[in-house]
Amino acid sequence: MHNYPSSSRVTGVCDCCKLLNDLVFRSAPEVAICRGCQRHIGDSADACQLRDSDHAALYLSEIQLLQKQLTNERTMQRGDYERELASLQSQLGSRVEELAYNAQIISGLREALRDGELRGGGLAEWLADEELADAQAERDSARRATGLVLEALSRLTAIHGTHSTRPHYCICGDHVDQCLAYRAIESELKVVAKWEREQFARYRDGLDHRLSPHKIQSMTASTALRRNA
Repeated sequence: MHNYPSSSRVTGVCDCCKLLNDLVFRSAPEVAICRGCQRHIGDSADACQLRDSDHAALYLSEIQLLQKQLTNERTMQRGDYERELASLQSQLGSRVEELAYNAQIISGLREALRDGELRGGGLAEWLADEELADAQAERDSARRATGLVLEALSRLTAIHGTHSTRPHYCICGDHVDQCLAYRAIESELKVVAKWEREQFARYRDGLDHRLSPHKIQSMTASTALRRNA
């Protein structure tokens, strides 16, 4: 007995293979059996053997399809992260060029003042203040640059990093000795992990942070598991 409408194609769970499939019923008492399972319905030895063979092939096909979908999703995700990483690197490069240009201008003014080409105590005082401002700006710029690099590395560790259950394998599935990306960032993984913990604490306190939504979800789940352990 089923609750599906008769004489129309519906998607439902087959009572035989237990998978979602297209079903067509002629009457309400009819058993929900998909077309692929109809050929091995019965209690005979031949029917049972055919059912086992059909189901084995069906489940293998389903597993292969899921693996293909997972591979496609990971490929798309990897592309998104790589594009975001390239964007962050571009921002960092632009900032470095801007600082270098400003440093050139200020250096030229200082040389002109020392050479006597410019006069006036006000200008000297301004340059003295500018030296202090430069030092503070360089410190802030270094922090921002470091933050950008760590943010990019944090996003990269979503697809390249130490596997949670297979310590000798990268998250991407390759052995750590064979994954070039893992080997490139291996020495920075502890620094990135420390930065992520600091950013996650800011997130929980409602402050500005630089973690990706994926990383927040992952760290939230890990925290919950530790608490329930």
